Amino acid sequence: ARQKLVTLSRAKLATGMLRWQSYNLHASLTNLPGKAENVVAKRLFKNILGYMGDKSLPATQILIQDLVQQCLGIPCLIDEVYCQIMKQMTKNPYKASVMKGWEILTVCLECLKPAAVHKYLQFWLRENAGSYLERLETLMYQTIYSPDRKVIPSVEEVKGIIKGHSGKDLKFITKPLPYVRPKYVPPNWRDVIESEDGEEEIFSEGDLEEGKNMQISENPVLFNANMKKERTPNRRKIEWQPVETPQKMIYYWNIRTNEVTWERPDGDLLPVRSQHKKK
Repeated sequence: ARQKLVTLSRAKLATGMLRWQSYNLHASLTNLPGKAENVVAKRLFKNILGYMGDKSLPATQILIQDLVQQCLGIPCLIDEVYCQIMKQMTKNPYKASVMKGWEILTVCLECLKPAAVHKYLQFWLRENAGSYLERLETLMYQTIYSPDRKVIPSVEEVKGIIKGHSGKDLKFITKPLPYVRPKYVPPNWRDVIESEDGEEEIFSEGDLEEGKNMQISENPVLFNANMKKERTPNRRKIEWQPVETPQKMIYYWNIRTNEVTWERPDGDLLPVRSQHKKK
């Protein structure tokens, strides 16, 4: 008879490792530095199984204390423990076990500071926490931005944390404020042109750029660095002068060349001069 071999891909195996199971782990969920840490990680998973009721173990409160103590002594186990708790609460068919999972997660968020896993933990909380989200997410960030804890919680403190008590200010929810672009309020144009002493101020190019949006109602002229001064006609270049005869006729006299013509020349002219005046 032919025998069919069942082959599972690495992706399916990895997905199965992130779901609830009722038996011990054969390896850690995260990359730990050595074999000793892997042994401790597998023992801590037994503590989680025992507290959640998936494995029959006595003194469940002491199991949480032992878990926190090991994580405080070996910080690389903190992310491993969070991954184990999320694993046991995913696709868990037992409601009582899930409720116990929320309790142990709350104690861990009160005492243990997540490192590389905190973004995934935040996403997981938003997908699964429901009414617990605001408290647990706030507790997580309060723990992240607080000094590292060095003392394990007592049995009474563990019970108080489970009931909702906390040594942190959970009312203060750290949420980044939305960015509001500051509004530019242009000053009065008279205050810009003249200082308090009545002296004219020297403007830089940046000041002139900001002044483009100024609302000026009284003075129609805006100061612009690129504006050219309007030049008045130069009287020295005007050579033709109209002369009025006694018969009220006008002829044009060139003051430089003494040329006379009855046709009006192009360009600007000097003021009209009567004939009886001396040329």
